[in-house]
Amino acid sequence: MRLRGQGASEYLLILAFMLIVSITVVYFISDLSGAQTSISQAESATYWGHEAAPYRISEATHILSLPCPIEITENNSGYVFVLTNADEKETVSLTGVSIDGVNRTFCLLGRDATTSVPIDPGKKVAISINYTKDCRPGKPHEIAVNFSYSKGDFDNRTQVGTKKLVLNCNDQSALSLYIFTSSLPNGTCNSEYPATQLEARWSNGQPASASWQATGLPEDFTFSPQGVLSGNPCNSSESVPLFLAVAGTSMAQKTIPLSVGGTDCYCGAWGFFIINSVLPNGNIQIPYNATLTAVNGTPPYIWSVIEGALPTSIALDSVTGNLSGTPSEIGNFTFLIKATDNVGLIAQKQFTVTINSLELTITNSLENGNVGVPYNQTMVAIGGEQPYSWSVSGSLPDNLTLNPATGEITGTPSAIG
Repeated sequence: MRLRGQGASEYLLILAFMLIVSITVVYFISDLSGAQTSISQAESATYWGHEAAPYRISEATHILSLPCPIEITENNSGYVFVLTNADEKETVSLTGVSIDGVNRTFCLLGRDATTSVPIDPGKKVAISINYTKDCRPGKPHEIAVNFSYSKGDFDNRTQVGTKKLVLNCNDQSALSLYIFTSSLPNGTCNSEYPATQLEARWSNGQPASASWQATGLPEDFTFSPQGVLSGNPCNSSESVPLFLAVAGTSMAQKTIPLSVGGTDCYCGAWGFFIINSVLPNGNIQIPYNATLTAVNGTPPYIWSVIEGALPTSIALDSVTGNLSGTPSEIGNFTFLIKATDNVGLIAQKQFTVTINSLELTITNSLENGNVGVPYNQTMVAIGGEQPYSWSVSGSLPDNLTLNPATGEITGTPSAIG
């Protein structure tokens, strides 16, 4: 830029700033064995006018080892560009980022997306950009970081510059394969199992297109070559199937537990199930005895209580399925019984047993009624053993009756008394 004074002298003023572009890798996959990517820096610049360049760009070449394929995302593997304004006085603005000539949205870390980021003198900013294309071996990607510099000089001109990063990818053949899926949904007997897609990945975190196999699956489950687990199990089971994924010349295997639960499980006429529909109630201090029975399994069976609790002082024989003891506490007891046969089939069923008091007691009193007004009251008793049978000694008020099965007294009184 030339300045002319009052005389004939001419002054040459060179405005200079320096923008340094560096790159920091953010990568969250722990296993990075295999292919790498090299990054080199090149620079180019344009400016308005014909004077000497009003700025300079630091010249440097860096070779960095990075995982391949390249991916820049917000929450997985990616790159963060760190830009430094090395000028001592003036502000430089980041105006855009392009990849292979296509403009990309960029975001100043910790702030909303923007189209221009000011970089004050001597300061740094970090930006992230979204980039989901896979790295292509032998076909480098060019990332261009564009910036501008405005100076309120006589011509009020804006200088612009571009910093370029060239990303070259190597072959991915050295990457290792692993099964990413870590758990499976639980199933319920006699219900369709939710179709579940297993996932394989390369060691750089990228999805792998694999062919699948499985061994040790429970009966009535299927597993497709595409890695989809489905089925309609009719028995409860606990298993640990082995899954195998193959992609190219790479192979990965993994065991993942699979649980199928439920009650009253059966498979038509041949299913392994507990045939008891209910268990008898008992009385406190009176010896209790009941036996659980299962069919269509391979003996011997092992019996256990897996949820809830048996009545106090009653025990389950794990070999015979016999429940016995002398109840020491009244109440309602709900529990889940599990039977396991000799080949691992499981049958489950829930029961409720009520332990009653020996003494039968009516616990409520009756309200008074009014002539001509409908009356309704129900008797309540505890103790003994249900069902109860209700009766009247003496007589009820005129037009009132007692239901012997429910203990309900109903009717419309017709006389005072």
